Amino acid sequence: MSQARLTSGGHFTTPPPPRSTGLGGRLAELGFWAVIGLALAYFIGSADWVSAALVIGLGAVGVFLVTSPKVIAILWMVGQPTFFVFPNNVASGVPFFTLERGLFLILLGLMLVRTLTRSGIRRPLNGLEWSILAFVGVLVCSFLTTLPLKDLKIVRSDIALLFQCYLMPWLSILIARRMDWTELDVLRFLRLLTVTGIALVAIGVLQFFFHVQWFTPRSFEVIHEGRTTGTFGNAVEYGSTLSGLAILTLAQFTMARDPLLRAVLLACCGAMVGGVIICLTRSPLVGLAAGLLVIYLGDPRIRSFLAGGAVVGLIGAILIIPLVLDTDALTARFEEMEPIYNRVALFATAGQMIGAYPLFGVGFGRYGFSDYKTAYLTGIGEIGAEWAASIGIPHLEYIHIAVLTGLVGLGCYILATRACIRTLRAISANKQTSPFTRTVAIYVLALLVSLIVNGLFVDFMAYNYFASLVYFMVGVTSVMRPDLPASRRSGETLPIG
Repeated sequence: MSQARLTSGGHFTTPPPPRSTGLGGRLAELGFWAVIGLALAYFIGSADWVSAALVIGLGAVGVFLVTSPKVIAILWMVGQPTFFVFPNNVASGVPFFTLERGLFLILLGLMLVRTLTRSGIRRPLNGLEWSILAFVGVLVCSFLTTLPLKDLKIVRSDIALLFQCYLMPWLSILIARRMDWTELDVLRFLRLLTVTGIALVAIGVLQFFFHVQWFTPRSFEVIHEGRTTGTFGNAVEYGSTLSGLAILTLAQFTMARDPLLRAVLLACCGAMVGGVIICLTRSPLVGLAAGLLVIYLGDPRIRSFLAGGAVVGLIGAILIIPLVLDTDALTARFEEMEPIYNRVALFATAGQMIGAYPLFGVGFGRYGFSDYKTAYLTGIGEIGAEWAASIGIPHLEYIHIAVLTGLVGLGCYILATRACIRTLRAISANKQTSPFTRTVAIYVLALLVSLIVNGLFVDFMAYNYFASLVYFMVGVTSVMRPDLPASRRSGETLPIG
């Protein structure tokens, strides 16, 4: 029987082989159903109908978890920036717990169980995944070296940072790659992400114009007062997430054929760009521009549209923005120089710290930079050290990682990011893959570049969701396969409208 052939990036060129269940998997499955069956028989025999119903419910949940990890993963991606805020607010007093962290642990556990029992899709670790594990391993080891110097409260805070902002995003690639993603699955997922983006725009409009705070999270601090933050803790992630969802919506627009569908997708994309503007933050706009540049260079079909759209968008912004926004406040925000002076002094200070701890850094932690920076405060030229004195992070992700984990950590970070870029570029250039897959790879690469560029202005501890979205899409794209058998694929592409 023919087996699925994988490219160096781990991408399927033919449909995957049937899932195999090893002896361990069969024994685990047999044991689970034996326990469920015995418990159900006991409670029915005892006429304990409530307990019997609970056992049936437990069995149903077990079946759902084992058979529908893809549904859980999509729920994880769609729910985080929207309705998860409500259960998270209810459980805000519970240490560490949020719904997205719980679902991630379920997905990670299912992946590990399937790997250990050799059930489900069997895909060996490739270069991309080894580079990710190397970077994650450096972060964890760096964090462990700092434990003797910290009290329990700081340790809990650091674990939350490590888990939410680094382990969840990077390991989501491994999770996505252990699932079977067809092009139709990905198309449906993209549609749901577009709906998610429109929901975020609506939340932002309610928050910015009508001061409705129903969606404001209480499980963590919201640091940007007076700017649109949506369901996030800061305006940067709100704007960055919307810019990323706009890029994925633009991918659907590019491939759609139906004029009405194209008009709807274009309107959704425009609404998301409007949401980016009302977050009153510069870096998401720069990241969006970088992503659009990647699309312009990589997808010739849309170059003329992007050029014309830029002109129309500029004219529309000039006409509409003064009608709906306080232009004086908007201009003052974008012309504000204090954040730039802060960053210049912080970069200089971080450079001094890297020079003092070059190989392994000061140790991973939320307050690692602020705890060590006092002895290294400095400035550049007329921008004095005082501009860095009151800021706890350098506002540049890659310098921050170098301070915390040294050049070793930064090197692993670069290698993992490079592996993601190479994987996406290889798929987009592979003529054996379908036009749909190649197009998605180009736009996910644009999404990744948007994240990388944002890292030049912010630290990713500001991102509870956006990085997870980007890396999860990298994983999905790397294993996406056509719905049709190879014998029927020639000249055909997925009809999406």
